[in-house]
Amino acid sequence: PTFGGPRISLLERSRFSFRPILEVRHASPIQTFASKPDEKTMSRLKDLYAQAERADDPLSPTSGSRLVGIARQCGAEEVREVFDRIAELAAIRSDPERDDWEPDDIFVALNNLTTILYAVPDGILPAVLEGLESHSGEVRYRVALSLSDRRDKLAATALEQALRAERLDHVRKALNAALAGSTA
Repeated sequence: PTFGGPRISLLERSRFSFRPILEVRHASPIQTFASKPDEKTMSRLKDLYAQAERADDPLSPTSGSRLVGIARQCGAEEVREVFDRIAELAAIRSDPERDDWEPDDIFVALNNLTTILYAVPDGILPAVLEGLESHSGEVRYRVALSLSDRRDKLAATALEQALRAERLDHVRKALNAALAGSTA
């Protein structure tokens, strides 16, 4: 069953990256992410994605270069939207009643969002570090992954503090790896 709308295939979703989360497509559970009352604060990331999609290679809107292009235009609000999207995907993945997303589709979307966090400009790093304090373990994990190659004293300090407070083993491992990469 698809709970109110058509299932979006892996092929379509891999072609459009995390677009189904950011865009109203049909009456489906995915629509709830794009039609929240606070959508006005979440529109710039959607616009950046749409611009990247119209760019040179229509067959590869989720290529690394396009995701990096999106990231380079992100500000603190877009970073917070990425956190929201990651938390929403984690909730979908953990809800056995939801079958509108395939696990592989969620994996692809999470990796795309992590790539965006990884590639944001250095001036936006403080906004990324806020994710280390998220209530979502998946957000903390994805932020840690995105910080793995940042050789930055601010990032290293935030990673050390997050590691002391973290209780989830997989997040602790990611924080340790990021800390090793940020101080190397």
